[in-house]
Amino acid sequence: MSKLIVFIGAIMFISGTLLLGMTPIAVANFVPNVPGWSTPPGRFFTAMEELSLQTPYRISILFMIISLLFFAVVLIKIFREKYNNKLKSQEEQ
Repeated sequence: MSKLIVFIGAIMFISGTLLLGMTPIAVANFVPNVPGWSTPPGRFFTAMEELSLQTPYRISILFMIISLLFFAVVLIKIFREKYNNKLKSQEEQ
């Protein structure tokens, strides 16, 4: 079960990283074509709004956070098993 969780976490982390990396590339290609922008969001986020890339950007961050949570769950499970085994061996002595 833990191998499956690690596999799913790895796939989600890789897909989140790729999506997070590709989004700014698409925005950077469109920035010169932005006709006007206001100062608070800036050129980058104005271009992101016009390309409708806010949702993929947020999803990529969400994928990475969820995958890190999957990794944390597996690590906690592994450390708990090792700690319990260590306690059992100490009780037997």
